[in-house]
Amino acid sequence: MITIFYDGHCNLCDKEIRYYQGIADPNKIHWVDIQDNKQLSDYPIDFDEAMRLFTCLDTQGNKREGVDAFICLWHALPYWHYLARVVALPGCYQLTKLVYARFAKWRYDRAMHCSFK
Repeated sequence: MITIFYDGHCNLCDKEIRYYQGIADPNKIHWVDIQDNKQLSDYPIDFDEAMRLFTCLDTQGNKREGVDAFICLWHALPYWHYLARVVALPGCYQLTKLVYARFAKWRYDRAMHCSFK
């Protein structure tokens, strides 16, 4: 089973995760809303890191972030495993990482609840 950490207070994140939850096998994915589990004491996950980048624990308990976390999630979803394979290809992977890094920074910088200031 993989564990997906998501920001339930972010409208975009919440909408996307609800879609994934609707198509996922409940025996393959455990969903954790980090806003309800700010301490995350049961997991080797830092709240601020999880706010900055989409994060998961794979089936072996390894932490994956950003594009790697999406690839892990997509491999567990019907039909989405095809996208995971494409994104993992050399060139596509690097480009996707660059685009996601910029998007994640933009989202974090603009989301009021993402900042501790």
